[in-house]
Amino acid sequence: MIAVRLSDGLGNQLFQIAFGYSLSIKYSKEFYLTGDVHPIFSNNGDNSFISRSFRILNLYEIDKFNRNDCFFNFKKLKFNKYQTFQELNFGYSKLNIDLLHPTLFKGFWQSEKYFVEFNKQVRLLFSVSPILDFISTSYLNQITLCNSVAIHVRRGDYISIPENFEKHGFCGVDYYKRAINYLLSKEQDLSFYIFTNDIEWVRINMLPLFKNIIIVSTNNVGVDSWRDLYLMSQCKHQIIANSTFSWWGAWLNKNQHKQIISPKNWFSNKELNDSTGDLIPETWVRL
Repeated sequence: MIAVRLSDGLGNQLFQIAFGYSLSIKYSKEFYLTGDVHPIFSNNGDNSFISRSFRILNLYEIDKFNRNDCFFNFKKLKFNKYQTFQELNFGYSKLNIDLLHPTLFKGFWQSEKYFVEFNKQVRLLFSVSPILDFISTSYLNQITLCNSVAIHVRRGDYISIPENFEKHGFCGVDYYKRAINYLLSKEQDLSFYIFTNDIEWVRINMLPLFKNIIIVSTNNVGVDSWRDLYLMSQCKHQIIANSTFSWWGAWLNKNQHKQIISPKNWFSNKELNDSTGDLIPETWVRL
């Protein structure tokens, strides 16, 4: 058995699932989820985002893994052979672990290198069945008929929560100007679709700068946020924020000639930012 503990938002959980799912394929193991499982990945959800459902660890199984950290149960653990494995750092590192016994993985695993060997299987796993409402369908029809660029502007919790602002900061107007100008130098007849959790900021700071900018307003939030991620992935090109949500919107783009722009500074903290070399695929442009 291989299990991964899910945490944080949809983008983070996609990394965690891609990591664990690839390991389960490589070692022919059953795959389980635990932790703060997003509803669309649980057996009780509609499974709109993935092509199959996964089993969730029950309390008895979770208890076996938890006892791994208890000194007084050492002998019993020797018998049960349940083990946990904690990610050591943000960057990619090869796993050095015996997977003969049930293993629970804890971490974020934010690098394509953890699942690139099973790239096709992961893309197939996240082959979204687009259960879209009228507004989202209308945007989809527009996006697929033009040379579309998805722009993700994430502010919201990055601004309102001091800890997030200190860690992540946010991508400002200068980054988006440079990214848009870069794409304009490479492509023609571009239409820019902005996905954001701060529409008013975008209206004031970005709408006056360029032509052919459309603010996407779908109300796809919370459990339904995967629909905006799907719409982003259907654009021909992407300008992502320092957010795993738009990272996956770009990675799931099937356009063979896609241009993807990523911010050079993923974190405002320099030490953390220096560890992001494995986060951005080599074919993407960092500005």
